[in-house]
Amino acid sequence: MRGGRLALWGWLVSACGTAPVPAEHTPSSPPGTWSEADRAVLASLRLDTQLPPSPTNPLDGDPGAVALGRALFYDAGLSPSGTVSCATCHQPERHFGDGLPLSEGVGRTARHAPTIEGVQAAPFLFWDGRADSLWAQADGPITHPDEMGSTPEHVVAHVQATYPQACEALGITGEGAYVRILQAIAAFERTVLPAEAPFDRYVDAVLAGDPQGGGHLSAEAVEGLAVFLGRGQCVACHHGPMLTDHAFHNLGLPQPGAMDLGRTVGAAKVLKSPLRCGGAHASGAACDELRFLDPTFQDFQAAFKTPTLRNVAETAPYMHDGSMRDLQAVLTFYSDLPGEPVAGHRELTLVPLQLTLQERAGLVAFLESLTAPVRPEALPPAP
Repeated sequence: MRGGRLALWGWLVSACGTAPVPAEHTPSSPPGTWSEADRAVLASLRLDTQLPPSPTNPLDGDPGAVALGRALFYDAGLSPSGTVSCATCHQPERHFGDGLPLSEGVGRTARHAPTIEGVQAAPFLFWDGRADSLWAQADGPITHPDEMGSTPEHVVAHVQATYPQACEALGITGEGAYVRILQAIAAFERTVLPAEAPFDRYVDAVLAGDPQGGGHLSAEAVEGLAVFLGRGQCVACHHGPMLTDHAFHNLGLPQPGAMDLGRTVGAAKVLKSPLRCGGAHASGAACDELRFLDPTFQDFQAAFKTPTLRNVAETAPYMHDGSMRDLQAVLTFYSDLPGEPVAGHRELTLVPLQLTLQERAGLVAFLESLTAPVRPEALPPAP
């Protein structure tokens, strides 16, 4: 598994998808005067909504499955209490987060709910990567005692009673009904893509030859972009159209509560999962991501997935435990790098950035330029 990628910015962490940007890349000066190398990096960050294949989901792309999955995503009847749906923790008005440090279902969870916008390309899901497909991930919150607190039997009974025509059309019957329901949810979640942001329009204008980027970014945001690509080297972990390397990193975050070993535990769980690639319900795929996955890999200790930066200004708080309330708190952490890891070792190339107030303001302005409206097709269906 490609979980050892190092970075100077690493936000919270996830497993390589798009081609990495060279760590030594330094943008042109002054900010906004982009060289050909700079322009190539900018082009690699431009939003791309082309969906990668989903080889283990036979319902992928089926319009009926997408429609059912959309209904199920917002259906609290999947929980026996009738009070918790997927959208309880992944609210569209919050860009599919919940605004809480630790998410709450029927109980309080131990981690912060990340957005699901742009997760289609991630080879592993959850902060610790304990699922290797979107449909395998859907089982986690459904059966977790602190989230929906449900069972496969309850879910199947509810779905078959509530959506009989969809169940008949999609083959949600018999022994494999629960897995087909998970796959329908994933078919919808794969369509929850970020929308084009001011940053993307800026990139288009720059690549078209406009040095002002069409006026889509403020001068302050352009300065922040230069720091992001250059001195901060944020792009080392946050690259590609979704601004994530899909890898796992130990940032040396404090853990005041119970020890959370992150990827170490997640890697072991995904290898044992009956829903994993190559398992009884997901055969036929190459499973390359699992072939060399070693839970004992030292760099996995207390490592967590790199989140997307798309719409990041709208998804506070931050980190896997929701311990940083806003972007300024995150920038302060990377500027100072306080403390020492309680397990494993911090990413070897991380150094205190000592960001100036101007650099922090620029970075926040740039990150805000990644905000875009939620796509209408991701919103709840009409009653």
